[in-house]
Amino acid sequence: MIRMLSTLGFFAGIALLLLAFFNPQTVGSLAAREDSAGCRTVQVPLDEGYGVSRVESREVCGAIR
Repeated sequence: MIRMLSTLGFFAGIALLLLAFFNPQTVGSLAAREDSAGCRTVQVPLDEGYGVSRVESREVCGAIR
């Protein structure tokens, strides 16, 4: 009896882990959505401290100083 309950508990635990891993996060997940009308693309210099500079384009939304 104990062996059967242990086996069922093990498989139930595996099933819960698989359900949590493969569950799509569509229900209950909140995503921040901003109005893209107030957004603009700016060039941001990236300096890694080795004298090598790169420039990256980033989208900035909201209040820009």
